[in-house]
Amino acid sequence: QWFHAGTPLAGATADTLVLPAVGGGDGGPYYVVVTNPWGSAVSRSAELTVYQDAPPIAEVGCYVPEVWLQVPVPWVRDQSPRNKIDDSIDAAPPSELHQVLVDFRVCVTPEILAALEGMCATMYVEWRYQAISVVALANASYEVLRQLAQSDDVALIEDQIGYRAALDTSLQAMRVTSGFYSPDTVQDRFGTTGAGVNIAILDSGSDDPGGPGTTHAGLPEADGFYDSVNELSTTVPTAFFNPDDDHFMGHGTHVASIVLGRDDMFGPGPRGVAPGANLIDVKVLDAAGVGTAEVVLRGLDVLLVMQREWNVRVANLSFNGDAPSDGNDALPQLVDRAVDLGIVVVCSAGDVPPPAPPGSLSTAPGVAARAILPRARRRIVSL
Repeated sequence: QWFHAGTPLAGATADTLVLPAVGGGDGGPYYVVVTNPWGSAVSRSAELTVYQDAPPIAEVGCYVPEVWLQVPVPWVRDQSPRNKIDDSIDAAPPSELHQVLVDFRVCVTPEILAALEGMCATMYVEWRYQAISVVALANASYEVLRQLAQSDDVALIEDQIGYRAALDTSLQAMRVTSGFYSPDTVQDRFGTTGAGVNIAILDSGSDDPGGPGTTHAGLPEADGFYDSVNELSTTVPTAFFNPDDDHFMGHGTHVASIVLGRDDMFGPGPRGVAPGANLIDVKVLDAAGVGTAEVVLRGLDVLLVMQREWNVRVANLSFNGDAPSDGNDALPQLVDRAVDLGIVVVCSAGDVPPPAPPGSLSTAPGVAARAILPRARRRIVSL
């Protein structure tokens, strides 16, 4: 027997409780009492919060991850020597110039940016992020980076690794979409379609009907869009145009179809997980399915800045980093920040073709503590 706030619910004796329409009075604790001839047992209580409109969206402001306040910051890529600098930079030839992310323990001010610009004639600021205290630098010498690392305001200096498009798991295995496993699916049992939810796909772009070039008739026209790959500004985001999916295998379009594909001009067909949801199209991967750390982080950063205007509730990131991560570097920390701001973030995990590189199951963004990850499929040989 199901109970709500101490009152038994009439007719609610099945193993699953379905609320066909939820109102303000439905909020509160729910629990189950199981009774047999020998006695009864009461389950733990689950609290349901009902928002009359949408859940509140927090403001984006200066954010310094708590782990960056530690001295030293524990980080898998700063081991030998422990000097705040990515080990791959330490191992590079001394004359090499580097593209880096500088993670700060303080809010980045105009004075800090000016000081960075004045440190070296070749070095310049690529981007200053708004939702996390990070600055992307280009053409930085090792000597300058060593000087930066001496500052108490600097937590870490990351090499700008690449992020690559990942393989995807079929809807059949997910047991979500109606038609493959009916009636035992989310859509059949609960009627959940994602209607009214805006989902951001951070990928190689999606060929939705509102974009340039080829269009996918089974996708909705994007309600919001940003092209981080082709951003030309170094100060404020300007590339608010609907991006083209120029990946040679159409990875972004494929992922968007899995998430929110719907019937197309040819009639009913396989649908996505949330066919009633709306698309927010954020391009962070190029035609080869690769995005630099600066570009990927900027795409998520702009998404958080635009969250209120776009009403984003879910974000999908189906790509993996080229280097191991323990979650303390910038991208997974920004993913956790997105969750704090009210976005459900779903990442891929281990979805790399064999032979999988070492550490492929421990890369950003999937190592973020608060991201949702699928269980790696059995075809991944690195398990």
